[in-house]
Amino acid sequence: MPMPNNNAWEQYLSNLEDSFSVNQIFLSELQKRAQENVESSLIEEEGELVIDIYKEPEKIIVVALITGVAAKDLFVNFNNGVLTIRGERKQPPLSSAADAVHRECFWGKFSRSIVLPETISADKIEAILKNGMLIVILPTLATDKHKINILEVE
Repeated sequence: MPMPNNNAWEQYLSNLEDSFSVNQIFLSELQKRAQENVESSLIEEEGELVIDIYKEPEKIIVVALITGVAAKDLFVNFNNGVLTIRGERKQPPLSSAADAVHRECFWGKFSRSIVLPETISADKIEAILKNGMLIVILPTLATDKHKINILEVE
């Protein structure tokens, strides 16, 4: 392979220097946005669900305690091998004179994303809300990992 002449080589290096400055601007903007995300996440606390994951020969079952959350306040999504559960647990209405004596319950928005170890049949996923538990049944399959499927909770 012939070496480029000096002018072509100098032009190539000059273009690289220009692309480095563009990359620095891009990285600077990414850092700024990341800092804004960190600051906004500090303002609004978001809880994380406690889950159990079970493996059967042809399916994975995810169980999350969702006590006090209506199905309309849940979002269950499966995308690229990641199951995401989001929602909001609304605090019961209390009189303005009520002061908490002891608090353990989390009230507000919550989410949990789980990377699943196997390929899932996205078209056959079931999400069931019963007795304060969300049960997500994910049938396993050899393909179909990259399909996006937004689920409606029953």
